[in-house]
Parts: sequence; C-alpha cells; structure tokens
Amino acid sequence: MTESSISENDVLCGRGGATNTHIGNKRFRSIVSEFQEEYLDARKKEKAAIAKRVVQRVHENGGRFLKRDATTDMWLEVPLKKALLKTGQALREGLDVRHKTVRPDKMPRRLSDSSSESPRKRARLVHGKVIQSPPMTSAAPEQQQHTIPDLNDEQNYDQVSLYFAPPTITRDSCDTTVEV
Repeated sequence: MTESSISENDVLCGRGGATNTHIGNKRFRSIVSEFQEEYLDARKKEKAAIAKRVVQRVHENGGRFLKRDATTDMWLEVPLKKALLKTGQALREGLDVRHKTVRPDKMPRRLSDSSSESPRKRARLVHGKVIQSPPMTSAAPEQQQHTIPDLNDEQNYDQVSLYFAPPTITRDSCDTTVEV
C-alpha cells in the first residue's frame, strides 16, 4: 500500500478545528467562493456540473479529498461521490437563496499567515499519513448492480411509475346500500 503525507492542497473531510483551519480546506473554500454566484443562478443539473468543476480544480492543483480512519489514524482518499457531496454542501453554505445573494459574512477570509490573526483561525497544515483507499466492492451480484437506481439521479425516477389500486367494492362488502 502506497503511503504519503497530507499536502497543503488536500481537502480534509470531517468536523472540527483541524479540518476547518487546514490550509487545503481554506483554499477549497476560496475556490468554492469563486463559483457561488454561478451556483446561485444555476438550475439543478447545472449545479452538479459546477460541483464537479470545483472538484476538478482541487485535483488539478494536486489536491485530494481525504477522510481520517479512526481505527488506523491514517487518512484515506474518499470516493468522487463523497467529494461531490462535500463540494455541493460548501457551495450552498452562506447563500441567501430567497434574495439570490451570497451573504458577505460567510465569504472566506483571505489566506494569510498574519501574526495579527488569532492562532486558532490561522491557516495551518495538518500532519498525518495518507494510505491508498481499498477498492470499492459490492456484495450484490453484477446483474443486480445495474437495476438499483442512484438516488441522486433524477432520470431514474422518470422510469418508475407507482399505481395504487383501491380495493374493489361490492354489494356484499358494504353494510348499507342505497339505490339511486
């Protein structure tokens, strides 16, 4: 298994100060802010494409989306789907959808290592080892994998139609009948 270190271009998934202040996450939020105006005006399918462009930009800069494995204390690269979900959430954060604006208090601060900043907010590099993620496998047989719709894909729902047939009512199933 290949082992490397967390870089300043990597985006760390998870909660807490370590991920929020990591220099790669601050750069990620800066990239996200460049796309928020476009995201605000986009239709649903266009929003997915915008999220994909943000993820591509992170990858082009040499970054990865990483999540810490609590059992080994190592970092693993997350699947593309998880990276897109994190990016979509980041794009929505700080948007005032009703007024179609980006809230100014939610705009990312400039990246700096200024000593006037609080040490808690200063961008820093999280240290840790990154190992190659194990390949994704499924317990389902091959032919069944193609029949399960992806919940994030609207097109699959157009193909499914549900019909509820009410029970047949007969004279025998009624307590009283009225002839009209």
